[in-house]
Amino acid sequence: RDGVAVAKFDVKSDRGTTSIEVRPTLGELLNDDATKNMSQHDFDAAVSGLQGIQRISSTLTLKANIDDEMLSSTILQHLNMKQVGKSTRKSSFVGTLPASGQEVYVVVKCDSVTGYGDVIVCSHDALAANSIMNLLKQALANLI
Repeated sequence: RDGVAVAKFDVKSDRGTTSIEVRPTLGELLNDDATKNMSQHDFDAAVSGLQGIQRISSTLTLKANIDDEMLSSTILQHLNMKQVGKSTRKSSFVGTLPASGQEVYVVVKCDSVTGYGDVIVCSHDALAANSIMNLLKQALANLI
């Protein structure tokens, strides 16, 4: 969950001490190095096996004429994930959770002309999937 991991430290100077607390989001804590080089076929097979509470989907409406590169870069700025393949109108991402090492899958489909699309987050950890969906919605809100 977001805000669970905390780093606390004190900054000392000639003017005194200031306590600082850093609470990274779950998206920043995801590990993109732990995932093997995954083909689009393997990705699709893994995502199709996750159903029910393991899959969260949401619709989105972005500005018309958002290109795939801008959409992908926005997601990668907020989530430490690896992009799987590149195709038009569909972007796939994978990362692993920091504690369990379980994979998290994200699929974003968006029509570049109308801006209408879908976001799907899949994971065996339903709480993590919800947190990542919320992070995605916040990140993509900048493209509305």
